[in-house]
Amino acid sequence: KTLSVQSDATAPVSAWLVNAGEHIELGGKFYLNALGKLALESSDPVVGNVASGVEGIYYGIDGAPSAKYAAPFGFAEGIRTLNFNARDNVANTEAVKSTAIYVDGTKPISELSISGDQYHGDKVYVSLRSDILLAAVDPVVSEVASGLRETRYSVDGGAFADYSAFKLVAEGKRLVSFYSADQVGNVEATKTSELWVDATAPDTALSIAGARHDADGLIYITRDSGIVLT
Repeated sequence: KTLSVQSDATAPVSAWLVNAGEHIELGGKFYLNALGKLALESSDPVVGNVASGVEGIYYGIDGAPSAKYAAPFGFAEGIRTLNFNARDNVANTEAVKSTAIYVDGTKPISELSISGDQYHGDKVYVSLRSDILLAAVDPVVSEVASGLRETRYSVDGGAFADYSAFKLVAEGKRLVSFYSADQVGNVEATKTSELWVDATAPDTALSIAGARHDADGLIYITRDSGIVLT
């Protein structure tokens, strides 16, 4: 009798890839939205015309590979370490691979301020000369912040535009709406500020109470005459 035996001494090769969610690599760090998911894939190399096939991929989050991979998975916010490897059908086991995933699930925070003419009473009043400023930060939560991608604004329900310092160009009540987004698509809820633009100078008048005499374009009064401004 003859028994044909094939010898497989080569471990499988596995890798991770993004299955869902916005992501970006910045400064050598991989950032993933907290709604994102990763998938794992593996192949068993054919060496000497032999490959027994992949038995499974095993992974662990912040721990040793212990769970058998079945479907894409997500992460809690923070710096997560993904450890994984693959095994073939004759127990050749790949060396454990590790990668750090920076998971960001926190939205930026934007605030509006005014530079120049302003008056805060029952309403916020500005002039045509006032600069409208927007400042935003991406909070660090669990040691992770992917950073700001954009801040956008609109006036009176118009189209949103990329932010740079601007002035309001029409008198009256103006509504300034704005929001910011970070590098992995966390988008702040739109905020709206009500500003009242006053472009009209006051109107004053001078009158004289008591004795007065007008002559040659001049007004003559006595020390007892009253000067009234209204």
